[in-house]
Amino acid sequence: EPEIVLPLVMSRFALAVQHGTATHQLTAALSVLTSALRPMLVAPPDLFASETFAAVGVFGVGQFLEFVMHATLPGIDANDPSKTLGVVRLYAAVVSNMSVLADPGAFPGNEQADEVFPFAWSDWINALLDRFFVFFENVDPGNAGKADGADKHRGGAGADGGASFLMGSSSMYSPLVRLVFARADPKLRERLVKRVARFVLTSTHSGLTHEVGQMVMAAATQAPEETFYFLTKPLLQSLTAEVNDVAALAAEKRKAEIDKNNPDDSVAFATALGSGYEILSPTKEAKLRWQTGLLGAALHYGGPFVLALRNDIVHVCDALFNLSASTNATRLGEMAAHVTSLLCGALTGTYITDLFTADCDLRSEIPFPAKWCVSKTVGKAMKEQHTFTPRTFTWRAPGPDELAAAREIAQTEIHAPCRLLMEDPSSLSKSLVRSLLARIGGTASGFRLRMGDFDSVVCADTQGGDSQEYPPRVIGGTDAAGPPVPKETREVAAHAIASVLANASVDDTETIGLALAVAEDILVPSNRDYRGCKAALRTWRADAVALTEPGFGAHDAPFSKTRPRWLLGEYTFLRFLWRTSQSAYHRGGPLSEPSEHPAYQALLGEVKRLTAHKYASVRHHARVLVEQKCKRFPAATAALVAPARLALAQTPGDEDRAVASCALLKCTPSVNRMRCDAAHFRATVSALLSSSHHDAEKAQTAINEVFLSVAIRFSRNGTRGGPGGRLLESPYQQSRRDDLDATRDLLYSLMAPASTDQVSSPSVPAPGAGLHWSYALMANALLLMLAHPESFASADAEIARLTTYCMACVLGPTKTLRLPAVCALLMVSRYSAFERKGGGVETLRAVLSQPGTLAKIVANLGLCHHIEPSVSGGGARTSRADALLQAAESMYGAGGDMAGSPWPVQKGGAVDHAGTNEGAHFTVACARLWKLFARVAPEHVGAGLEAPLLFAASAPGDRGARVAAAEALAGVLASPHVRTNWAA
Repeated sequence: EPEIVLPLVMSRFALAVQHGTATHQLTAALSVLTSALRPMLVAPPDLFASETFAAVGVFGVGQFLEFVMHATLPGIDANDPSKTLGVVRLYAAVVSNMSVLADPGAFPGNEQADEVFPFAWSDWINALLDRFFVFFENVDPGNAGKADGADKHRGGAGADGGASFLMGSSSMYSPLVRLVFARADPKLRERLVKRVARFVLTSTHSGLTHEVGQMVMAAATQAPEETFYFLTKPLLQSLTAEVNDVAALAAEKRKAEIDKNNPDDSVAFATALGSGYEILSPTKEAKLRWQTGLLGAALHYGGPFVLALRNDIVHVCDALFNLSASTNATRLGEMAAHVTSLLCGALTGTYITDLFTADCDLRSEIPFPAKWCVSKTVGKAMKEQHTFTPRTFTWRAPGPDELAAAREIAQTEIHAPCRLLMEDPSSLSKSLVRSLLARIGGTASGFRLRMGDFDSVVCADTQGGDSQEYPPRVIGGTDAAGPPVPKETREVAAHAIASVLANASVDDTETIGLALAVAEDILVPSNRDYRGCKAALRTWRADAVALTEPGFGAHDAPFSKTRPRWLLGEYTFLRFLWRTSQSAYHRGGPLSEPSEHPAYQALLGEVKRLTAHKYASVRHHARVLVEQKCKRFPAATAALVAPARLALAQTPGDEDRAVASCALLKCTPSVNRMRCDAAHFRATVSALLSSSHHDAEKAQTAINEVFLSVAIRFSRNGTRGGPGGRLLESPYQQSRRDDLDATRDLLYSLMAPASTDQVSSPSVPAPGAGLHWSYALMANALLLMLAHPESFASADAEIARLTTYCMACVLGPTKTLRLPAVCALLMVSRYSAFERKGGGVETLRAVLSQPGTLAKIVANLGLCHHIEPSVSGGGARTSRADALLQAAESMYGAGGDMAGSPWPVQKGGAVDHAGTNEGAHFTVACARLWKLFARVAPEHVGAGLEAPLLFAASAPGDRGARVAAAEALAGVLASPHVRTNWAA
């Protein structure tokens, strides 16, 4: 009902713009107008001639849009992010509805738009560029917020994520500037390119290279010839002059330093200078960063013009790399690596070249508003006849000359530096090594998947037969041709980086960090695209919200919504990148393992070694790489984290080594792998419990955190059974059971429980007496967690052994072991073997028959109730013991989770409420335990429990003992096996 909705939207927007009292509504008005723009343009022209529109001062859509386009230009404000983003989104919607941005009568075939919306687009585009230039000059990059990287698919492999809110995931600035350049009248493009070039060549805003780079990229992709002559070549010449100026300054400084020291010592300059910042002033550095960033943006899409400048670009990058090595100015190497990366990506990438052009033939009658398309069609006949089907996209693949140039760059920027690094790395200075690493890293990050990757080891179970190739070819997932750069290049780079890591000084964290950054591009080239496409798709969905027309009319496409063709093209390109990265990321299948190539293993081995480095920054970087490998190769997780387990058990204790090892062991892939890899679980448990020699506080905290991570993720889910309820006895399950049994034996040996006939003896050491209390708690929790039905539900001897252990914990002096043992004993009592001869019933009866056992149990359970009122009033304190105990309880469940019908807590919990508002302390698990005792040994409970209960119930001031007596009394009363007068 546009005659009802549109007058209200248009009038309220005019009020929000014109009246100062309604300016706070402008952001909401911009959003609503953006959503209503398409219905406004497709509405019949005679609709706006009605009295309803005349009453609100609207006499036509063209007049209103002209007012909107001019009145909202001041909304591009560096100090108002929400208003600026709203205006940009509105402009993107308007331009998406225009097939060509031409002045009235200037473009043949555009008569429909000239009639409805006669607008001076040339003047408006100039005003829009001016507003953006003013924005760039006034925005504060340091306080404007950082971009989230979601728009990198629009800007190539840029290292600068953007410093203003224009590059956030909710901004449509990038598609707007590309739409403007793509749909502007061809006669205007040269003038637009010259305006952008003038701003680029006369300004320096190094913190905004990504924002201005979007304009440069839009010009380079939509007007490549004009951009080549008026922007790219002059920018490259200006950059060359700046680099030559820096080189001359460095030579002058070098001569002065050599003359000052020994003229025959050519190394005196690097030694005396120490840092390149004396040569590279902040002003000069900002200028170089601005020029290199925008030059990289101008290389997008590649093509013959980029190929023509390739030698000059390589030459200026080579000069920057050499300056980085001679002056120790690492940032010069970073700038050169950035340009090299974008050059390699442009030469080898695949793109959609007509992404932002209108979906019509500009040589014939141009529709108004511009045609929007559907993303799905059904049936061949419908697709052929459908007016909403988008025009086929034009893809550009790299040509033979570009691929030859890329291979030549690989030889000069990867092979040559790698040979220097491997021949005699000890003779190279640190600055030269860093410069060579920057060369390799920039080139590798630009090639990414276009450089042959290492082959994963395919699991036999995944192969699926000798005749079937794995992985199957993904349709539309890879380029038609193979990687233009051979795999040997990656192998050489892996050997060189491994050599650098092996020979770098322990304290040279800058070189190690740079080498690890390069190692990421060598070991996991698909990871950036694989993870980055998710953020890019989120950005696309945010853009699609404002540019989607719901299909609810008979004239619309069935099952679909209409959107601009460029939006569908972006989605197509993102899906192309996503499927390509998935195909490479999952090569070999889900059960595959890392490549066995010597170069790959050498580099991976160095990375694993550095996870235990003494510096936290190095440890973190290396650990992230190993975690990425664990996520990609779950079957190899145990081997990847093996150095951490060995380092944790290694003596003597070392705080840094322990913290680093624990950080790797508690990572999500490692802990999750313990659920299905019993060998990994066994080795990790053994390493944890043998790490007490790391007695530093940080080390012990890290060890406790590993245990907490294990405790949080583990549960006692039952295994699936075969026919008749029998457990499936596959070889894997049998090997898992063997590892779990060995783990249990290790835990028993550490806890050293007493035998059944000595459990109540005070002269026998308590379980875990030889361990620190925190290690005893961890070992106890892990041992009780292994009381799993799959492990020994039908093993009589194991049930009896665990029953003895649990009773030893209940009767022992360690308070933190008692309640967990109670819960585990109740759980084990549900197993079938508990009732059989030689099982838990006989063991429990033997323990309860020993003199003084029942009295000791009542006293010990009474001490477990922490019901002393808080003196400070600040509530209960959470100590390390509390945290460990809570984690342990999450392994084997709380007392209320045990078998049996719901317990009537009101009958027993009332004893604890007298005179206090702190809540009930009646523990259901303890009551269920006494009910179990009454069932197993009714004669001993009936004869020996009366005196301990009378003593506990009458203990003056000991309310914990009274609660324990109430729990025991409730359990006996709930059991039908004990009939005594004293209980009633």
